[in-house]
Amino acid sequence: MHDMLAVLGLQQKEVLVLLEQIHGIDISERHFRRILNALGLTRRKNPSDIIEVATFVNGLLDFSGQKLGYRSMHLKCLLSGYSISREKIRVLLSILDTEGVEFRKRKCLVRKRYANCGSDEAWHLDSYDKLTPYGINGCIDGFSRYIVWMEASYTNSDPKVVGGYFLNAVSERGGCPRTVRADMGTENGCVRRMQMQFRTNYTDGRANERSFIFGTSTANTRIKSWWGIWRRQCADFWIEVFHGLSEDGHFTGYPLDKELIRFCFMKLIQGELDDTVLAWNMHNIRRNRHSVSPYGRLFMMYNQPQVYECAHRIIQVTPQALKGCEGMYQEKDELPCDKDVYNFCRYTMDERGWQDPCDAKEAKELYNKMRQTVVQLL
Repeated sequence: MHDMLAVLGLQQKEVLVLLEQIHGIDISERHFRRILNALGLTRRKNPSDIIEVATFVNGLLDFSGQKLGYRSMHLKCLLSGYSISREKIRVLLSILDTEGVEFRKRKCLVRKRYANCGSDEAWHLDSYDKLTPYGINGCIDGFSRYIVWMEASYTNSDPKVVGGYFLNAVSERGGCPRTVRADMGTENGCVRRMQMQFRTNYTDGRANERSFIFGTSTANTRIKSWWGIWRRQCADFWIEVFHGLSEDGHFTGYPLDKELIRFCFMKLIQGELDDTVLAWNMHNIRRNRHSVSPYGRLFMMYNQPQVYECAHRIIQVTPQALKGCEGMYQEKDELPCDKDVYNFCRYTMDERGWQDPCDAKEAKELYNKMRQTVVQLL
């Protein structure tokens, strides 16, 4: 009985329920207290040594116990055989885990902290697959969160196409980042080879093979955070448009349907990407007391990091080094879809006087008319 009270931390009413349900003993709460007093059983009159409890609590704080509040920590102590009041545990935690107590008071999540030394210290690459049949690939600067590129094409899994995005960004800036962070997909193979080639003759801690970091896609938080923002601001609209076409039976997922939808919508998708990226790069990030990342306008943070007491970390790349990347990249195709499908669509539009679409509604109408034309010919 005493074990149930002291060790399990059960209240007297709960002990009475167990006595009745398990042992068939039915007594009143008042009589139960008389029995406890007669046997000299108590939880608070024989408290554990405070130093022993503090040592136990401090040990828990070295592991997952640092996530516990004082109520959960008090229960841990009871289950481990210590007799101590909840108030004393609260005071102990305020002394032993001051920072954790403050976080819990503010009801804050303890998130991973990301920080680096300046712009172009690290680029984060990833592909977005939720807007099929379009292959979207993007790159974001880790320090400033400035979008380096964001491209829509017929594929985001061809390593040479992604390599072309990377090489164009390097050529435009006259240098490469100190490190590139990406997942282990095959589409990043050419970027890895080029980055390591650019960093071959350096001796810093991020030279050669260390200049490219592989990791899980979910842990690539900088670019993953951007995908979430882009979905809310733009992608959800297009996902609903394509879902509507599918529900109406106008899109079956067959290769020809994919080529037609790329022809009709690709220019609009890339245009919205460009507009969203421009607005993002020019927007102002407010100060966050829970973050160690810099705050301000992304354009300024990326191009003028010295204002934020940081520096450009770009690694200069010579024209000769750029030429050495022959065979590792492919320029983005100017055509939005298969060449034969494109030529057929352009011929049909010219013959029938159809105009290029300016918005989603016009693009849907063009797609439906073009698909109906193809079905009739087949």
